[in-house]
Amino acid sequence: MGRVHLGKSKMPSFYSRRIAYGTALLWAAVACLGYFTVKGKEVPWNLAVTLLIIGAVLVTKWAATDIPWAQVGLCYLVILGVHFVGAHFTWAPAYLIADKLIEAICILGFGTYWVKRGYLPKSANRW
Repeated sequence: MGRVHLGKSKMPSFYSRRIAYGTALLWAAVACLGYFTVKGKEVPWNLAVTLLIIGAVLVTKWAATDIPWAQVGLCYLVILGVHFVGAHFTWAPAYLIADKLIEAICILGFGTYWVKRGYLPKSANRW
């Protein structure tokens, strides 16, 4: 028997259904928070937002297991940084520009790098 060489032919561990399930869970949590807010209940927003961000990081790592934790964390730090800068402008289109900038950074920056490193399949890195 010959040696099995995985090398570049190894497919990255990526689970698109996990992205769908995780996103559905995060949206359900946001819907619950909205429901409690409409009902006039006290919502600890600092805790809620922190838990949602942690949930998004965990869903990303759960769906793409090959990506190192540090890179997933860095990606979310960049996303939060661009989001907060865009949200601080009083000019309304600044928020939309920041949103599109986040997409570009994630797909053209992190996504392209992760595809080149073999962490993601090319089909998973798209708009």
